[in-house]
Amino acid sequence: MKNKCEKCLKEYTRFGKTGKYCPLCRKEIHRERMRIYSYKKYAFGGKEKKKLYRKTRSFAVQQKGVQQNNELKESLLWNPSEKIDIKKYLKFSIPFTWAASKNHSIGINRFQRVFRTKESREIQNSISEIVFYSSKKKEFVEGKIWLDIFIQKPNHRGDAVNFVDIICDGVKQGLGIDDRWFSIRRLDWQIVKYKPEIFIGIGQEIETAQKICSFCGKNKDQEHFLKDIHHCKDCLLAINEK
Repeated sequence: MKNKCEKCLKEYTRFGKTGKYCPLCRKEIHRERMRIYSYKKYAFGGKEKKKLYRKTRSFAVQQKGVQQNNELKESLLWNPSEKIDIKKYLKFSIPFTWAASKNHSIGINRFQRVFRTKESREIQNSISEIVFYSSKKKEFVEGKIWLDIFIQKPNHRGDAVNFVDIICDGVKQGLGIDDRWFSIRRLDWQIVKYKPEIFIGIGQEIETAQKICSFCGKNKDQEHFLKDIHHCKDCLLAINEK
């Protein structure tokens, strides 16, 4: 289909329905549009240039935070028991059941679909209820939580480490604190033939809620952070100084 270019007025073959320019003029117009767009986007005072400038500054401060974080890095001589000073502690026990192990927490139905067993859900809910009602006086806050888990097994067939997941999920549900803050201070087991139990201890060193700075990686009180920002005020000041 023959058509006339609106810029150079030459005839050319148009393959689409909305073409206005010949191929040569179309390339020239596209280059001009991109030149104007780039000028508006990256000119002095433009939003994109400010974003780019802010990004380069934050990268420099992030590298500074990495250097500060390396100073806190532990070595092979790491011994956490020397540094832990528990101020709040909660301890309770539940009857032993294999349903608290992750190996017994899932099943496969006749449609070959994986599902969570009823016994596993019940033991997790019982842990969360005990933690919820027992922790009201302790007032646990968002921050590192230390867990002590002692498993009394009736035999030596199951692994004690397989009980960690469901216990942590129950404690998380009861405290309302994400389990990314959890650390296992002690995990032990023994063989008990008569009425075995599971002992769970929950401890915390801090009194005020904390957050992790995404730049320097330090645990700091929430008063050192602005609302909905994961960089501490010290790192934000360093960004503005750059």
